Amino acid sequence: MPLSGTANDRTWDDDQDQPITNVLARELHQAAQPLTVLQGLLELSLLNGRSVEDFRGSLEAAMEQLQRAMQCFDRARETVLRAQSAALPIPGDERKIQHV
Repeated sequence: MPLSGTANDRTWDDDQDQPITNVLARELHQAAQPLTVLQGLLELSLLNGRSVEDFRGSLEAAMEQLQRAMQCFDRARETVLRAQSAALPIPGDERKIQHV
């Protein structure tokens, strides 16, 4: 579930007219930026001799970026679950999604 106040807040209603592949591609793309920032923060923390306070600040910033990435994956998962519950076909897949 997206947290309120982020620039990427989207709901199923916003995306229901979009092909599932487009929605998933967008969310995976959106997840790439915070993961790249997270990697950079962690790499810089390891390279520089810093104080405990500096490490704490880096970890807090890393946690924020991780939360952003998790939001993207949550939205992607929600999209797939909604498509499955609506029994929507996945473009390029001629099989129908079957309910278990």
